[in-house]
Amino acid sequence: MAIDPKSVESDRVLILDYGSQYTHLITRRIRFLDVFSLCLFGTSSLKTIADYKPRVVILSGGPHSIHTPGSPSFPDGFIEWAESNGVFVLGICYGLQLIFQKLGGIVRVGEKQEQVTFPKV
Repeated sequence: MAIDPKSVESDRVLILDYGSQYTHLITRRIRFLDVFSLCLFGTSSLKTIADYKPRVVILSGGPHSIHTPGSPSFPDGFIEWAESNGVFVLGICYGLQLIFQKLGGIVRVGEKQEQVTFPKV
């Protein structure tokens, strides 16, 4: 009998997958800690994400560059939704660059890797 992920009453962790080779490993490691985790496409709708009522959302890394037109991103309103619902968000590599860019930071192409610059406050 399959378990309906939306019926699990625990601190759910959603991992939004942007193509990292470690995404499923992260999902399994969280489950190993007896915390329900589920992997979704990184481009899932805000409604789909919100319907799971996660306590934590992890944005995975991946092979994309945020400088490439059409590269995947989380849905509009995601950051505001997470903030207003007390959802913790962790970005790894590409996921962190997405968060940083959406919050007004600058991610520049470096000689060997991207470089981030915090906005002046």
